[in-house]
Amino acid sequence: MGIQYLCMLALEVMLKRLTEVVKILLDNRAQVDLQSTSGKSSALMHASEIGHAEVVKLLLDNQAQIDLVDSDGNSAFLHASFRGHADVVKLLLENKAQIDLVEKIIHSHVWLTYMLSKHSD
Repeated sequence: MGIQYLCMLALEVMLKRLTEVVKILLDNRAQVDLQSTSGKSSALMHASEIGHAEVVKLLLDNQAQIDLVDSDGNSAFLHASFRGHADVVKLLLENKAQIDLVEKIIHSHVWLTYMLSKHSD
């Protein structure tokens, strides 16, 4: 087995565990919209940034504020679109994410157009 395969396997296990951990935290009434002390991100923003659609859906199902912004003015939608996570962008849009929150949206429109054309169904 090559090192790349082992890394991908480890990442897959880690991401699966992340979903399980988030479920446990939510079942124990964790504050779904709690942001880091620096105001940099919420769980939804972080899951969107790393492209973890399953956790994004889980958080949205538990009433995470979809349009919460970090200290830089970025929403979960912007984090996902800047990273090229089309599945997460689509999920956020289906849940009525506002795409006109900040000036950076111009760049998001470019990313969104590119991603949707590249990953269209």
